Amino acid sequence: MKKATNKKAQIMGNINALIFGSISFVVLVVVLTIGAQVTQTVGDSQTTNSSAANVSDQGLAAFQTFGDFLGVIAIVIILVVIVGLLLGVIALFARSR
Repeated sequence: MKKATNKKAQIMGNINALIFGSISFVVLVVVLTIGAQVTQTVGDSQTTNSSAANVSDQGLAAFQTFGDFLGVIAIVIILVVIVGLLLGVIALFARSR
């Protein structure tokens, strides 16, 4: 019976990991959005074709590239938690027999 309790705790740990992963993902999106807005504002205030303007443009391009992968990052986080939950449930039922 004690092993089943540990598996229940493991399942709860996976649910907590999902919550933590979700909150972390939202924070990541907010930070990227604010960073892109600040970079855009700084870039708009620079002289066209100056070094500062070029760096700002490259920074915005980097934010865009990273932003393109947010969907993939979200899918990976969700899949890791789902696989963890499934393994925990399978282990829970296998031990309860």
